[in-house]
Order: sequence, then C-alpha cells, then structure tokens
Amino acid sequence: MRIELNESRIVAALAKLIGELESQYHFNYSNLKSLWEIIETLDSDSFCQLHKNVYFADFLREIKLLDNSVQLQSNTLETEQRDVLSSNLETPSESSSLYEDFDQSNTDIKTEEDKLAKKVEEKKINEDFDVPNLSTPLDEVNLPAKYLKLIKRLRNVGFNNSSFNLGDTFGDLIDLSVSEIASLNGVGASYVDTFKMLKSRVLSKANFPINQTSNTKNEFDISKIDTSNFLVCLAGVEFRFIKPLEKYARYMDMELSKLMSNFDLILALDASKLIKLRGFGQGVVDALVDFKKIVLKEIQKISMGTKNYLSFESDIIVPRLANEISLGEIEKLLLDDIDKYLDKLAEGDAEIAQLRWGFVEEKATFEEVGEMFDVTRQRMQQKEKKINDQLLLNLRLKPETLWKFLQPQMQPFLKDKVKNLYECFSSEKAFYEFLDIVCEKDNLYEYVYPEFDKNILNSYFAENGAPVHLDDAITVLEDLDLEGIQNLHNIILSLKNQGVILIDDDQLSPRLLGKSEAVACVLFDHQKGLPWQDIAKLVNFNGYSRSEIYEDRLDSEAFKHKDYIYLAGKGLYKHTRFINAELIHLDNVFAELDKYFDATSRDVVHLNQCYHSSDYLKQFDYYEIRHFVKHFGEDFGYFFVGRSQSDSVGKEKGFKNITQREVILEAMQNAGKPITKPEIATLLKSKSLAHAAFYLDKMVEEGRVAQVERQLYSTPQLAYRDINVPAYLDLMQEILMKYGLPLDTSIFQKEINNKLSVSYSKYFYLGIARCYASQRGWHRAHGLFSLMPIKFKNIRDALSTFCSRDMPRDEAVSLLRKHIAITKENANKIVQSWKHDPSNCK
Repeated sequence: MRIELNESRIVAALAKLIGELESQYHFNYSNLKSLWEIIETLDSDSFCQLHKNVYFADFLREIKLLDNSVQLQSNTLETEQRDVLSSNLETPSESSSLYEDFDQSNTDIKTEEDKLAKKVEEKKINEDFDVPNLSTPLDEVNLPAKYLKLIKRLRNVGFNNSSFNLGDTFGDLIDLSVSEIASLNGVGASYVDTFKMLKSRVLSKANFPINQTSNTKNEFDISKIDTSNFLVCLAGVEFRFIKPLEKYARYMDMELSKLMSNFDLILALDASKLIKLRGFGQGVVDALVDFKKIVLKEIQKISMGTKNYLSFESDIIVPRLANEISLGEIEKLLLDDIDKYLDKLAEGDAEIAQLRWGFVEEKATFEEVGEMFDVTRQRMQQKEKKINDQLLLNLRLKPETLWKFLQPQMQPFLKDKVKNLYECFSSEKAFYEFLDIVCEKDNLYEYVYPEFDKNILNSYFAENGAPVHLDDAITVLEDLDLEGIQNLHNIILSLKNQGVILIDDDQLSPRLLGKSEAVACVLFDHQKGLPWQDIAKLVNFNGYSRSEIYEDRLDSEAFKHKDYIYLAGKGLYKHTRFINAELIHLDNVFAELDKYFDATSRDVVHLNQCYHSSDYLKQFDYYEIRHFVKHFGEDFGYFFVGRSQSDSVGKEKGFKNITQREVILEAMQNAGKPITKPEIATLLKSKSLAHAAFYLDKMVEEGRVAQVERQLYSTPQLAYRDINVPAYLDLMQEILMKYGLPLDTSIFQKEINNKLSVSYSKYFYLGIARCYASQRGWHRAHGLFSLMPIKFKNIRDALSTFCSRDMPRDEAVSLLRKHIAITKENANKIVQSWKHDPSNCK
C-alpha cells in the first residue's frame, strides 16, 4: 500500500486541531513536544470524542491510501545519517508520496548508501555558509540551494496570498516567524524545518537584529533609539505568545505586567541562551524570539515615522507618559482593545469576561457564572483574575495613563461623555466596576457617588448664611477630613442631584435645612434682627427649609437652635454672631447673679431685676445677658425658665418660675410708693407700654393693683395704707343708691372730696371702686359703676345710643347726663372728644 500526503493541508489542519484542544482542555502546549504528548494529556472520554472533531477529520482525510504498496527496504544507518534523512525530506510538489520505490529516485544515485553520503555532504554545506548582510536584496543573496528553494516557494505562495508579505531583503525573511511559515498553504514541513535551520544559523552568528553600516531604509540601530518612554502592549500580538512570556516572566521572578514594562529584558531575549535554560523547549524559545522580532519591527516603524506611538497608533508599543488625550479618544481605544481581546479569548473565557464585567451581558455573580460553567466560586475568581490581568496587557491605555486622564472627569456626567462605552454595560455600577479593573482602583462608583451625611453643609449655612461660594464649601469639606471620600466635588454634585443644594454660577444655596438652621441662615445678614413673621416669609420664599415655617403663628421649632439664634426682643430674633461674645465674660455675669441672690436672700429671682441692679450687666444688651444665662447657667449652678415672659433664675432645677405679674408686684412693694406705667414697662422683657397696660389692667381687675393717678400704680396695701377704705366704700354705696344710674367716678370725686375735705383724683376713686366692686356686688362697665346691671359697655356706647354727632354739644351733654351720673365738666370733655373722634371716648 502507498500513502499519499497533502502536507500543507495536514499542517493547517493539525495547527487548528492543536489550538482547539488547547482551548478546550487548557493544557500548556509550549511544554509539549509532539502531538502524542498532547493526546496523552486527554482522558479516555476526551480521546473517544476526537472522532467528532472536524479538524481531526480534516487531518485524516489528507492521508490518502493508494492501491499499490511496496516493501520498504530496511537499512542500518548511522545516527547522523538518520538525522539528515529525517530533517531533509522534501516534497517536490504540493501532493506527493512519502514512501516511494527507491528505484524511482535520482538516477545518478545507485544505492541508498550513495544517497545518504550525498545528504551528509549537503548538510555540511548547508551548515557552513556565510550569513548575508540583512539588507541584502533577496534576489542577490548567496545561500545554499535548499534555502534559495525556500525563498522561491515563499514567493510563489505570496503571489496567491495577499495577507502574506515576504519582503524585499534577507532581513525581512529572517523577521518572519516560524508560525507564519507553518500556517501558509503550500509550505510543507520540510520547508518549515529549512526555515528553522536558516534562522538558527543567522541567530548563532549574531544576536538579532544585527546593526549594519548600510544606509538602506530597512536598517536601524536600536541603540540609537530612546526607548525610555516605551511600554509593550499585547493588543497587536497573538494570544499564543502569552504562555511563553508568562514562563519567561516566572523565570525572571516577576509578573508578566512587569516584564512588559521592562524593555531591556525583552530586547535581551537570546535564543542561544534561552534554549539552555531548564524547561525552555524549542517551541517556547521560538515563540519568545518571534515576539522579540515583532517588538523590534514595531520599533523600526516608529523610528521611521510610519507609526506615531504617542497617538496610540501602535498596538504593540505604547507610551509610559502619554500626551493629552480626549475622552472620545479614550472611549474609542478602550472599545477597540476590548473587542480585540475578547476575540483572542477562548469562547468560554470571553463569555465569563462579559458576564463578570456586565459587558453586553447582564452582570452576573461569581456563583451564577460558576454554575453556568460547573466550577466553584473560588475557581471562577481565579479565572476572572487571569482574564482581567491579561486584559490590562492587551490595553494600549495603561492603568496609570487612564487614571491620569479619567480622574478629572470622574464625576456623574462621565457616563454622558463616553456614552458609547457606557451603554455597553448592564448598569452604571457595572460600568464603574469595569473602570476599577482598567484603572487598577477600588470602588470608583463610590468615588463618583460617595456615601456621606446629606446634612454635611447644614451647619455651615447656619453659621455663614447663603449663598456661599463653591470654593468655600470645598474648603469646609477638606477641613472635615472625610474618610474614604476622594473627590470632594462629587459631594457637591451629589448634594445637587439629591436636591439638597442649588448651584448657580458657583454659588451654593441650601434647600433642605432644618427649620432652625434655615432661620439662622436668613438671620446671618440682619444685624438688627427680624420679627419671627418676616423670618418665616424669607425662609419660605428662598426655599431654604425642607418644610415651610408657619407664618400665621410663632413656629417654636424654628427658633430653638441656641448656637445660632437668640431672642433679641419681643418677637425679635438675631443671629448669635452679633453678640459681643468677646466682651461679655461669663464669670463676671454669674458673679453678678451671685451678688444679687445674696442681697435678696431668695432662691428664685427675675433676671430683669438682677440686670437693672447691676452696673456691669447694664453695659450689655439685656437679651445678650439672657442668652448666656439661659444656655450656660447650669455650668455655674443656675437654672433658667423663660416661660410666660418670666425670665426666672433659680438655684434648684424645677423651681416655680416668677411671672411678669409677680415681677410688677415685687417692684411696687420694693418701691414703697406708686410707680408709673413706663417704669413698670421697663421691668418687662418686651419693654412695651402696651404690655405693661395689659398686665396692669388685669391686675387692677383682680384687685391686686390699685390705680392711684392716671399713670401711677401701686398695690392696694400701699396705695390705701393711710385711707379708711371701708368708710370710703360706704360713702360710694350711698352715692350709687342716691343716683340710681350708672355712675362715672367723677361723681365719687366731687361728692366725697367735698364731704371729707380731701382732693383725690377720680383715678383714686376709680382704683378703689375697681378693687372692691366685686366684693360689694357692684356692676361695672369699664369706668362706670352701678347697683343695677348696666345696659351699655361704656360711655362711648351710651353716646352712640342716645346722641348723634351732628347735634349741639350742650344737647348731647344733657342727653348723656339723663342716662349716666356724671359731672357736667367731665361730660363736656367726653362729648367734645367723642364728636371729634368717637373712638377716643371712654
């Protein structure tokens, strides 16, 4: 039987078969020296499945079994002769017989021994020849016949294969890799071996590349090229180089990424030295030398100006320090390199990468991907790490370069600026987790969307008002030394996106302050303070507070922040920054309180009384002193209660506070004589005459205060201590019975003064009547008294009932006196006032 082989197709089928087996079973083919060693790595089931493999079938189909067979002669050969025979078998045509009758051999060779002798002689000639200059044109090279035959075959193949370029010089031929030659249709195994011998001969004579002195365009001197800014990238290099490079990196005791950044180690690759290393087979050495040549060829292109590596035109050489690069260029480079890398990966690894990155696939967990591929979570983590490590080697943009240009853009709007890249990912978080990988950073999602207290600037707004400048806000955040926050501007943007602040031309205004913080923010710009209603309107108008402040009543929740707000008058509030804090010494304030308590021998006092008794305290605004006593008193052993306008200070917590009425009564008792309404007003926190009149009116009604004169008040005990009050009340009773009408106190004044020869004012009698009317059972309507119910509210009401404003005054006086007992003089005054302004008539 004769066997016929189609060598070129067998080589192609075997290459595809080995690649398929490596991808499927993950063995390291660089450590295996024969197809049999590969087959031995398979288990029985896998071996049985080979018959279904299309590449295995293609391989077998190219082995033709012919009808006629010949008996091969057995010859005893010397070892050297067998080597020569095996290494120099040549196929004269694309389809030829491996075993043929030796009678059909060259007629000049009569015996097998003669043929072997010729082969030995040819080997000596082939091994001992002068290596041509690398710049020598291929048409002019002087080489043994078998090498010239190789060149001719490669040229013929090139005519029919546009993707293959033999080149013009001997250096171009040597630059070709063994794998390139082996993959060509029409180039059999013997040609591949011949090419290996030629390369070996050239490399043994000089460490490629050889620096020539010729000035041809194809030559370059690597020593004259500055490679200090060069980094090697695998984006443009076949995946088959990874394992040999990893092996070399392990030998050099470093990571592969470190090797790729060490240009000297790559340029130092020497086949003659590598082959001597333990574990470095011919396949590994060839791959490493081929890789070195690829790198050198790329450097030559860069040196000749045909590629600009600084603009990332090269897929193999990239810059350590890159020029300015736009986000659009970054996006394009990443997308191109990712696609090329995924194409290099085995199908399963590419799917794992996409699932774990969330790239064009829904992002999956380690557990989910592990279940799909029937591996453990730990194994999936290992696979992902290897995939990601190799990804970095296949990116033209290195992590430090990427981060240099992405960091200033690492804000929420980044996804809009690289929209094509962003939309490849299943979620925004997956997008940033991928950037974690390619930038070699952690938690970039949190970098862009940091976690922090959204009230982080509230105190600053309360202390400094609004708006504030962006730079000032950043300075505040810097001072906080926030752990884990890498970009403070992203806090500002996050606050804006959450609606916490409003940004207008680098000016920041709050939107979700607490009520009291919003009040403080408004008060910051009002040195004289504002009434609560105005504050509420400003806060609501500016939208500073997360909830509106009541405008129809005092919102106590909005004015309670002691650090920023203090009561500065009746219904008036100020920012604490306007307090003379540097001038008011707390020790002196509470020393004055101590003295006052000692002087009065009381456990509870009214702060206002203490304030007016102290020359030191009166140097400052009462409300500033009140603020310090209220908020710092407990540190000095004093407790403050400000309910019901009392401003009471005591030495025991929970004491009963002193009311404003008690303050008035105490002031009257201490004075020992009647005091005026303005004097009483000064005792009140509000200092208001209206408030003083209100309290006095109520207290007179209750009989606790007596009105001695129009503006003079005292306690009944003091006002009437020299008066026989019962006797006066009896006389008043008689007068009321005498007139039988509602009676104005001017009648009491006229009749009692005449009878007792005294000269008290009508206010004196009004005070007695008001104090004791209830006790005597008298009816009262404002300043009128009667033993019977009074039909009108006051004198004005009576005038409106019985008189008209256009009638003569005398007629109106006469009508008034018919219904009310009043002196003619007082009636004239009242009618006159009523005719001009009825609202003034009492």
